[in-house]
Amino acid sequence: MGIQQTKPVQDLHAAFRPQTPLAPLFNPATVAVIGATEKPGSVGRSVLRNLIEQPFGATIFPINPNRNNVLGIRCYPDVAAVGETIDLAIVVTPAATVPEVLRECVNAGVRSAVVLSAGFAAIRPFSQVVSPALAGSY
Repeated sequence: MGIQQTKPVQDLHAAFRPQTPLAPLFNPATVAVIGATEKPGSVGRSVLRNLIEQPFGATIFPINPNRNNVLGIRCYPDVAAVGETIDLAIVVTPAATVPEVLRECVNAGVRSAVVLSAGFAAIRPFSQVVSPALAGSY
C-alpha cells in the first residue's frame, strides 16, 4: 500500500475561503476599486494602494472610465468591462454618482459593496439616494 498523492493546492488562500453569504464582503476573491485614481491624497488612490501593498489573495481591479491604468495596473471603464464576477466593490466616487455606480454593480452581478463617499447630506439622506438604486436587487 503506497502513499496516496493529492493534487497541489495552487492558491492556499482560495482553498480555505469560506463559502458563506458574507464571504464576498469579508473574504473576497475579487475586488473592484471604483473611482481608483493616481491623484495624491485622494481616497481612491489610498484605497487602491493599500490593497496592492498589503496583498491578501484577492485580484484587484481599478475602475475609472478616464484612465487606462492606475498605479501601473490595467484600469477598466466600469465593473461590467472586467469580465469576471466581482465579490466586493469599494466605491470611492462623489456622492452624486453613487446611485448610478451601485446600479451598475447590481447589473454586473457584484456580490457586495462598501461606499466611501462624502456629500450625501447635500443631496438627501443616504437611504433616499441609495435605496432606489438597489430596489429589487436583494
